[in-house]
Amino acid sequence: MMQIAKKIARRLIDIAYFIITNTIVRLSLLFRTMPENGKKYYFSLCAIFKNEAPYFKEWIEYHRMLGVDHIYLYNNFSTDDYIEVLSPYIEEDYVTLIDWPYEMSQIPAYEHCYEHYRKETFWMMFLDLDEFICPIYKTNIKYWIKPFEKYPSVLIYWLMFGTNGITVPDPNKLVIEQYTNSWASVRNESKQVLNTSFEPVKMYHHHIWCWVKIFGVKLKVPSINEKGKFIFHHGKEKCPKNGTIQINHYWSKSLSEYVKKIDKGDMFDKAHDAIRKDMSFFFWHEHQNVAENKVIFRFLAELKMRMYDIKMIFK
Repeated sequence: MMQIAKKIARRLIDIAYFIITNTIVRLSLLFRTMPENGKKYYFSLCAIFKNEAPYFKEWIEYHRMLGVDHIYLYNNFSTDDYIEVLSPYIEEDYVTLIDWPYEMSQIPAYEHCYEHYRKETFWMMFLDLDEFICPIYKTNIKYWIKPFEKYPSVLIYWLMFGTNGITVPDPNKLVIEQYTNSWASVRNESKQVLNTSFEPVKMYHHHIWCWVKIFGVKLKVPSINEKGKFIFHHGKEKCPKNGTIQINHYWSKSLSEYVKKIDKGDMFDKAHDAIRKDMSFFFWHEHQNVAENKVIFRFLAELKMRMYDIKMIFK
């Protein structure tokens, strides 16, 4: 009886918090006075990396094309030629490079970035080098994110991509060009875009709650999704149908690249390494790839022109 009573009490508290958040908190956010955006950047990315030199140019040029103003990169024990690739971007002040020689320090890197650079940018998003923001209709991330300016954080769902049966990648093709075999739809796992006017309750890369002060009282407020829905129990919600954005997550790439990825080790939790070496884990993901998704191809021509300095000359 005691256990049942506790469950009922927790459920009632959840319902009350849901009602408060969707009425008082939402109205308070919508009617809050926006501070002047005198910040250096509007939309920035933060990423931690290890030996990602072959992928940097495509990832950086793609997101630059999409309207990202600045990128903060945290080097975690890289031994490849990342400096050579990044130097042009550092020299033109498009990339800020931070050396981060700490084990299992993905979240601390995000905390450091938010603490030290939040005054420079209105929005900060935490992204990995195998993730590409992919709007379905808009062509600039700033236009997509603008309607959410009064909210503390926005989540964007993953669309998972597999190997396409490729054992070794084609060096003459881009990542987004080679891997098109995907899950049928986005999954209820996401990455966050943080409004730097707010303070996170606890930093995390998949779902973040922020503090919001209402009538002098601090409340924890979860992220919203693209439909403006507060997500209280992340991972259990139904993803929006006919969405307007996705994160293309090229989590495995080719078979050989997947081996290299796992051998590098996880930057979040060592326990993940053993799980990811289990081939049943790999094949479970691979067998979900029942669709072909080429939405990102609408950016492919422009990306190649930027990367390879291609000019279209007409008579």
